Amino acid sequence: MDTHVEKQCVTNVKSGDFSQFFILYHSYFEDLYKYVSRRIFDVQEVERIVTVTFLNALNNYKDTPIELSFNVWLFSLARTHIWGKLNKSYDDLSKISDFCEYEDGSNEEILVHNVENMFSKLSLEEGEIMRLKFFEEVSDSDVMFVLKADPTTVGSRIYKVLKRAHFFLFGETDEVSGVYFGELSGLIARVKELQVFEMPESFKLTLRNNLNSRILNKDFSSNLESVKSDKENVKVEHTSARMQGSQDPAKIFVDAAGKLTEAERQVKYDDWRKKKEVEESIKNIKADKREEFVEVFGKIRGWLIGIPVFLFLIAFIVWGFSFLGSRLSIFDDCKNVTLAMVDFTEEEQKDLKKSFVDDLCQIYDPTYISVYKVNSNKVQVELDSESWVINYDLDTRNTKNWYVQKFARDNNSNG
Repeated sequence: MDTHVEKQCVTNVKSGDFSQFFILYHSYFEDLYKYVSRRIFDVQEVERIVTVTFLNALNNYKDTPIELSFNVWLFSLARTHIWGKLNKSYDDLSKISDFCEYEDGSNEEILVHNVENMFSKLSLEEGEIMRLKFFEEVSDSDVMFVLKADPTTVGSRIYKVLKRAHFFLFGETDEVSGVYFGELSGLIARVKELQVFEMPESFKLTLRNNLNSRILNKDFSSNLESVKSDKENVKVEHTSARMQGSQDPAKIFVDAAGKLTEAERQVKYDDWRKKKEVEESIKNIKADKREEFVEVFGKIRGWLIGIPVFLFLIAFIVWGFSFLGSRLSIFDDCKNVTLAMVDFTEEEQKDLKKSFVDDLCQIYDPTYISVYKVNSNKVQVELDSESWVINYDLDTRNTKNWYVQKFARDNNSNG
């Protein structure tokens, strides 16, 4: 309905022109019916709450806000009755998949069940915020009006819910401004497209006639207690048998409450509700702490991974230089030494240099080294440095493991 036309209708109703009320009724009946159906599974209970809501709207016609969309006004009236029902038992809560059409095993089925699982982890208020934002598609200020919450907290409260919902759906992610709403909106919009509601035209017509009769008789009292579904009327009679052996705290409360006076029932209900609120608060605190841990871990994850990698690289570089220093000629301490090796095979020269001669170069910094065979079991080494001339006799029994057999300084040594 056009906003200007809607405001004019509301103004006329507040002035006593109730014919305009039915223009609003026909315009927003479907919106209200879907709103209640997305929260309450039982059809008879849905019809009862829709009936009560329109009766409330008629009874409070003078208080109808003009600057607020009429369907949001209806949502706020219906929410009280919906939560009253759900606070007694979550068994009446609708599931996302109850109204979605898809093929078994399809991507749509996976999508719906992922979103449904996300909603199951949210509190009643958080779920209401998500449904209002993405299924009813109302503004942030309208969300706060329906919830009767402080409008100054609207931004932070909705942001927190979007963040939690995004975490349950997508897991940990980098925090980028606007990413929560954008991704959630696209995902849930696909789910909404799968939803199909059958509008009960006979109920709609019956309710209209009921409202018209009240207007003609000038009976604007809502008479809410008389508006009950068939299921509600027989509920007390069958409660004990249906809930026997149940461990659900909500069902136990309802069963016990049927045996109490109204005052006792209200006290019991208040106690039970406070207990549920405490449990919900503890659940939210744990979820917040888990999210905070994930955020902190995400921020330091790079350091936790980077530091071991950096240390490994340093160790690898040190080892590499050490290895290359002992293997490559560029680091060869004997590269500037005159080296004479006589009567050795190429293999013997390599073994001798590696196992003995290179060490001499490092220790004495010689200018000349002469290595020659005396016989098959003996090798003589002469080393000439600035300070001395040194002779070594080496055992040649194992060319893979040369070692000093005899050490002697010659007569020219001044060391």
